Amino acid sequence: MKLHTLQASSNMYPIVGKTVLILGLGGYEKGSGVSAALFCIRKGAAKVIVTDLKKAEQIPATVLQLKKYKQVEFVLGKHRLSDVRRADLIIKNPSIPENIPAVQLAKKLQKPITNDIGLFLAYKPVGPVIGITGTRGKSTTTTLTYQFIKKQFPRTFLGGNIGCSPLQFIDEMKKGDRVVLELSSWMLHDMHAPQLDIAVITNILPDHMNRYSSMNEYQKDKERIFAFQQPKQFILLNTENPKTKKMGKRVHSKLVWFGKGAGKKGIQVVNENIIFNGEKVAQLSDIQLLGKHNIQNVLAAVCVAKLSGVSNKHIQTVLRQFHGIPNRLEHIRTWNGIQFYNDTTATTPDAGIAALNAFPKKVILIAGGNTKGLELTQFANLMKKKVKHLILLTGNANEPFIKAVPDKIRGEIEFGAMNAAVALAVCYAKKGDIILLSPGCSWLPQVNEFERGRRFASAVKSL
Repeated sequence: MKLHTLQASSNMYPIVGKTVLILGLGGYEKGSGVSAALFCIRKGAAKVIVTDLKKAEQIPATVLQLKKYKQVEFVLGKHRLSDVRRADLIIKNPSIPENIPAVQLAKKLQKPITNDIGLFLAYKPVGPVIGITGTRGKSTTTTLTYQFIKKQFPRTFLGGNIGCSPLQFIDEMKKGDRVVLELSSWMLHDMHAPQLDIAVITNILPDHMNRYSSMNEYQKDKERIFAFQQPKQFILLNTENPKTKKMGKRVHSKLVWFGKGAGKKGIQVVNENIIFNGEKVAQLSDIQLLGKHNIQNVLAAVCVAKLSGVSNKHIQTVLRQFHGIPNRLEHIRTWNGIQFYNDTTATTPDAGIAALNAFPKKVILIAGGNTKGLELTQFANLMKKKVKHLILLTGNANEPFIKAVPDKIRGEIEFGAMNAAVALAVCYAKKGDIILLSPGCSWLPQVNEFERGRRFASAVKSL
């Protein structure tokens, strides 16, 4: 199938001979900030000013990549308004809030602002781009979509919020190459052009209320994934999520539904079969992912694959081989008859609820941490039914859990002591038990979810 590809112009963000401000370098080696800085250097920027609130010793991996370039000027430990004034182009790290003085001044001065995704979409070779967002399931859906499409079209690339800026591979790309991007709400906030041939919103659930003033503001950013689409492009929405179901009225591109009641031109499960546009594509038994919530993710990914021209045979093959991605209900190990699962990216109560419901019996749960302004009562109440023992990681979000779960099945671990949390869980466990890390909370600002998962996996593997 030939997708209707629209190419943004690099004239939107001219770089040659310009002064570029990287607002927020970040610490990820292939992240937004450092990737944008290196791209601008390659494209002939006269000056690249790199700022971050952290000092060099706190983000050595990214600072070291840029130190050798003469046109790079570091301003670390602060964001200066003077740098905003002298910049021709501002590339904002998605993690930078809108309300800081530097961003407010840039808007007042009408400086062009984008991020690494915006740069990529403006400068990439012509070819189909798929963008996937949502509160939960976007990483799983993005990865599965990528694997489907790559099976049929080997020159397919994966990037975005999944750990690798697409600017890392833009120089390898040729005309016609395909790209699958995971897009966060913060990335979408700075999107201004119609470059997504297929867009997907997996669901909208409460999240990031420590960053957004309301759910409405959060949802508005998510909706930007289809706001600039043209009539021949596609948007996929979830019939089983109340928020996405209402979005259908605001769509002006081709709308395709996934989930129950999707209709003949959508994708849904009928009699244990995955049916797209009236055609049987695969069976539910082909799915290897844990949890009923993942059926929606699979339907979205299969739908994108079919719209992209992937054969049923390739879809079935990939489904049977795909067991998930790291940090999302990831099976780490079976030790002495005890199974260990890492679901560290469950940073919201809805994600914790989905994880508990993925298992037919009670689990030993490691949870807790710091709230993101979200209501935790429903997650805490489910623990009464689904948790055999609860170990709480130190944080400001634990009061509802402490109230809901009796003392006799609850233990508390000091911050950072993941080894101790795993050891305590093992003390409670018997052969046949499941130990699950699914916090339902963040551990920021001290540790991000990926480091939390790494510590859990390390502790489990060292048993």
